[in-house]
Amino acid sequence: MQTGISISYGKSVLVLLYLIQYMVLLRNYATLNINCLQSKNKQSLLNAFIRQNSIDILLLQEVNTENFDFIGPQYDYVVNTGDENRGTAVIYRCGLTVDAIEKHPSGRVIAMKINNIQVLNVYLPSGTNHRQQRESFLSKELPFFLRHRYDCLLIGGDWNCVLHAKDQTGQYNPSPVLANLTQDLHLVDTWELLHVAEILNIKSTICALQQKFMDGVKIRARTPTVSEDERCALYHLVKEKRNARTKYISHLQTTEGTQLTSNSDCIKEIETFFRALYSASPTSATETDTLLKHVNRHLNLQQQRDLQLPITEEEILRAIETAPKNSAPGPDGLTYQLYKMQWNLIKDTLVDLFNYIFDRGIVVEGFSDGIVILLPKVTNPRTVSEYRPITLLNTDYKLFMKILACRVKTTFRDIIEIGQTCSVPDKSIIHNLATIRDSILYYEEFPDEKQHCYQ
Repeated sequence: MQTGISISYGKSVLVLLYLIQYMVLLRNYATLNINCLQSKNKQSLLNAFIRQNSIDILLLQEVNTENFDFIGPQYDYVVNTGDENRGTAVIYRCGLTVDAIEKHPSGRVIAMKINNIQVLNVYLPSGTNHRQQRESFLSKELPFFLRHRYDCLLIGGDWNCVLHAKDQTGQYNPSPVLANLTQDLHLVDTWELLHVAEILNIKSTICALQQKFMDGVKIRARTPTVSEDERCALYHLVKEKRNARTKYISHLQTTEGTQLTSNSDCIKEIETFFRALYSASPTSATETDTLLKHVNRHLNLQQQRDLQLPITEEEILRAIETAPKNSAPGPDGLTYQLYKMQWNLIKDTLVDLFNYIFDRGIVVEGFSDGIVILLPKVTNPRTVSEYRPITLLNTDYKLFMKILACRVKTTFRDIIEIGQTCSVPDKSIIHNLATIRDSILYYEEFPDEKQHCYQ
């Protein structure tokens, strides 16, 4: 099967290139709407296009010049500018046999035989208001140029209408007459025929990009899902936009009641408030030492050695697999999902990095960077105090700290008092409340033991 080329130039222009037979004697065909050709720059571009693509036959529309000598001696041409000076032209390689040239007075059709191939270049009127004019031209004017006997028919041009909705990006503008013409003459869209695999690949790529975008919407909606395969719906999109609105601070009110509306004033107020809130408080080393003297639980030698062992691949992978999938990334934008998908590629680097930091106690530049965002505590926050700051940390930093936390948790039962439940695995503050409740009920039932306890 020979190759065929179909290209649109300028605005959204439908280009149809049809053949009755698949096997033709020539190789490369193209059709272009050049939208006038007076500028030297456009002429140079057309000349370069012809040579780069080794064009044999080129069909042009919206032609407003009779002179195509700039294309050089290797090509000849036939022009039909018509009475509107917006016509058609056919450029063909020298040496081809050309005869039976016919032109429509309007300039909208050139018909000719090239190497016994019947070639038609058609330029139909554009615009919705010219729809009837297009249909009339196809049904009444074009058949005259199809009266000859031919073994192979090549029709190309700017039709300004389509056969299928998939061929148009805007409002669907079909042509019933063109559809009948295509069917009755057994015409085939050669560009689509020759690029089926490419078209399917592009469609697949577009669908994948759309799915990736919608997956991002589902993550940013931050709503619990029934399953991982749940498709993104309008609900998730609305939730995402609502979340985005709550994070945008357009105005603030100071403690004195002053309204701040500019970004710079709001940022300054936020920085001042939280700098004062989180500034380091003075501490007493003496009081700290006194407090530590009352701590009578310590790690044994084996526990200390276990905590200081090098970080392993297994620990990092476990931290990645147990991390929340929808956790927001830090400044570097890398998520847990990326680390999981590229594990085999990055595992050695992560092990070396984590052990370098762990052994030397030196945090590499950017490792602990984060982005502070403010979440509203109330429905309509007005002051800075009605926002809660959280820091979005880089995923590698969170993995490192998660590994250290998991190691320390293994020692909690030995160094933390039985009554303390905060941050202790398998314990909750509710356990303390239950203990208080049970104690009250017990001493209400056995008051003598209560009296004995008090004594």
